[in-house]
Amino acid sequence: ILKNSQEARVMSSNHLVILSSSTKLFMSHNIPYPFRQNTDFLYFSGFKEPGSAIVLHTQPGKELPDFVSAVFIPKSDSHVERWEGPKTDIDGAIDLLGVDSAHYIDDLQTFLHSYATQSNEFSLWYDYTAEHFSPIKEIVQDFLAGHSKIRCESPRYLIQQLRLIKSPSEVKLMRKTCRTASEALLEVMKFSRAPVLESHLHAKMEYECRVRGADYLAFPPVVAGGSRANSIHYLSNDQQVKHGE
Repeated sequence: ILKNSQEARVMSSNHLVILSSSTKLFMSHNIPYPFRQNTDFLYFSGFKEPGSAIVLHTQPGKELPDFVSAVFIPKSDSHVERWEGPKTDIDGAIDLLGVDSAHYIDDLQTFLHSYATQSNEFSLWYDYTAEHFSPIKEIVQDFLAGHSKIRCESPRYLIQQLRLIKSPSEVKLMRKTCRTASEALLEVMKFSRAPVLESHLHAKMEYECRVRGADYLAFPPVVAGGSRANSIHYLSNDQQVKHGE
């Protein structure tokens, strides 16, 4: 991505890329929505925990492919871990993710200022359109407010170009997911004898995928009977499918 960024109509020879994870969201007090990781962040890191960031940057005076990677993660909280289980700490993050260094997310602002001091001019790559609000986005905005000469670009297009070409392991995984979905759908078809609730078919699809090793569904099932099938993204799945529908 750093190599491609140099070819993307950017004059600077130094680049810093920030990839942020998804933020944990709550539907009400202490009741979280199921967490779904930012797929671009997951593609580069394999890390599934929220509130984190991966930073890739060139080194002043050195040319690509020489670059440095760092991960920034939330500080461990004994109270949270008592409820949710252990989290990755900086001691294990380097071995787990294969990055050059690991830091706490609270140190990201200081890290950016330090890099700006070392590099007289560089391009910052951050997808500022991805989320309406996140602690990482706030850190980046505060940093840019104090460094008006630094150019900020979204790396989304470059990342999508990289992800377009699949590795052999990715192709193998995609074939496995196709088999999983196909087998699950056949089981749902066997189960779908009217009258049946749309919610039951939804649950059956998710169950059959999960028992075959899937962590979650890529998209919520569209289970629509009768005239509801005319809606492309009907997701309520709360009606009964009657005979003839």
